[in-house]
Amino acid sequence: MVISVIKKTLSCGRIEVSSEETDYPLTDLLISPNGGIQKRAFLFVSKVLGRHIPVSPLVMRNVYTQLAEKFPGTLDGPVVFIGMAETAVGLGAGVFDEVRKHHPDCVYLTSTRHPVDAELLCEFKEEHSHATDHLIYYPVSAAMRQTVAEAQTLVLVDDEATTGKNVPQSSRLITCIGCTPEGTTGYCCHAD
Repeated sequence: MVISVIKKTLSCGRIEVSSEETDYPLTDLLISPNGGIQKRAFLFVSKVLGRHIPVSPLVMRNVYTQLAEKFPGTLDGPVVFIGMAETAVGLGAGVFDEVRKHHPDCVYLTSTRHPVDAELLCEFKEEHSHATDHLIYYPVSAAMRQTVAEAQTLVLVDDEATTGKNVPQSSRLITCIGCTPEGTTGYCCHAD
């Protein structure tokens, strides 16, 4: 494990981010370009997601594999993975793809910002985001819908956890998929 620190002077002050238990130095995982976005004074951009910065597919696959290896050898199934829009959709799909090699009773869903003509499973707000609405739709496949209905484990995959506001949404998601929080195991997988 690596101890890692990033220090940066911002227009509104100074930020210092440290991590004591990472597989990589933070500088290998992300950059913090000058300026942030409208609702934040800072922004971290992933060097491994392949969303905003070009990344070798092999690097991305290695990250998916390493994150999947952090899951327990047995997961209470069925398992529902949810990749959060927009940036974590690819991360979620990659981690799901690796985990399902050992846990085939899984289904992958994504949140989206865009309403579609389909049955809505769940919706919630991400206040700190530039686009606050998250919509999650039921799968079209009857078999996948059954997996969602019988889910015992929820894996929320997000690309950031700097505000801590998405993690509490997992209890809402557990309720939306029809489980009780007491009977469902939850995991949060993020790349920041």
